Order: sequence, then C-alpha cells, then structure tokens
Amino acid sequence: MLHSLAVCLFVALTAFSVPLPAVAQTQAAPAATAQTQDTTVRPVPTALPLVTNYTLSPDELRKAHGLYIISGALFFVSTLYGWLMFWLFLRQRWMVRVRDWAERIASPRILQAAIVVPIFVAILSLLTLPLGLYAQHVERAYGLSVQSWGSWFRDWIVQLVLVALLSTILGWILYVFLRRSPRRF
Repeated sequence: MLHSLAVCLFVALTAFSVPLPAVAQTQAAPAATAQTQDTTVRPVPTALPLVTNYTLSPDELRKAHGLYIISGALFFVSTLYGWLMFWLFLRQRWMVRVRDWAERIASPRILQAAIVVPIFVAILSLLTLPLGLYAQHVERAYGLSVQSWGSWFRDWIVQLVLVALLSTILGWILYVFLRRSPRRF
C-alpha cells in the first residue's frame, strides 16, 4: 500500500518538475487609432483562395515543436499512468473491499453499483488529476486556453459527476450480464 502511494506521488511530482520549453511572448500590433470608412462596393468572392504554401517563423516553429513534444510525452505518460493505476487497483484489491462493503450495506444490485462505481471513478479521477492540471498548465502557457483555473475545476467536477452517473448505469448493466451468464464470464 505504501509502495503504491509512493509511485503515485513520484509520477505526480515528476510531471510538474519537467520545465516547459521557452514560450515566446508575442506582442499584438498596436491598433490604428483612426479608422477609415471604405465606401466602395467589392464583389463577394465565390471560393476561398487555396493555400498551397505555409511556413512558420522560426520562433513559432520552435513553439509548435515544443508543444508537439510535450503533448506526445503527456499522452504516453498519461496512458502508462492510467494502466498503472488499473493494475494497482487490481493488485491491491481496493475495489474488492469497496464491493464487499457495498454488499454489506445494500442488498439491491443497483444500489451496490451506485456505491462502488462512483467511488472507483472518483478515486481514479483524483489520481489522474495531476496530469490534467499539467495539461491545462501547458495549454495556458502556449496560449491555447484562456480558461481560468476556477472554471477549469468546475468543468472537471461536472465531468466527474457525468462520468460517474454514466459509468454507474453501464456498470450495473454489465453486472446484470455477468450474473445471468456466469459460465461465459
């Protein structure tokens, strides 16, 4: 148990200790103070022009490459971390204990599913929260997100509740199939 918590803490601290590549601060061009009114009537183009050649400035190219590297690394780390969490859940038999507890306090299977599945979803979401925080940090640093942290946490909680509800329904349906044909499963 202590070993698994140490692994979780190590992964979380490692994710936040990786420095971001330098992000160039681009300055917006000053807006013109005097606006001119154009009264000529121009024809509306019928088709958009086809762009066949597009290049980035060296600074923007460095920024895009840094974001590509971070996004790829974050994808692989989060996938590996998710599988590690599933393995820990199975190895430590945490959910078996929660299931046994749910069977002791509730007899209908739907109530048992309504206890076990949201707890599983909440624990897994809390364990993967550091990676989500880091991803939001990267998006804000590169200017891809302007969402405030309060708004981000509110969206995270709404997502957690919706996933818990849908997972409870799907988990209960799966449990019904498992009980009806035990030889298959």
